[in-house]
Amino acid sequence: MKALVIGLGTQGKKRLKLLPKKDVYGSVDPYSDQSNFKKFQEVDPKFYDTVFLCVPDKEKKFLIYYFLKIKKNI
Repeated sequence: MKALVIGLGTQGKKRLKLLPKKDVYGSVDPYSDQSNFKKFQEVDPKFYDTVFLCVPDKEKKFLIYYFLKIKKNI
């Protein structure tokens, strides 16, 4: 199972440390130079199964609906 981590603040970095590298497809953060992608729309959904939403609460509602609609684990 491959995971996509959205948000590379404190929580996103913690998630990346805890997850085995073989299970991480990539990370998304428009403000971090360490991320693999700047927008989640750039990532082809066929490459990951699970999403870790490490973003502010005001952004989560939209993202939850989006990823549920495309049948991803959150």
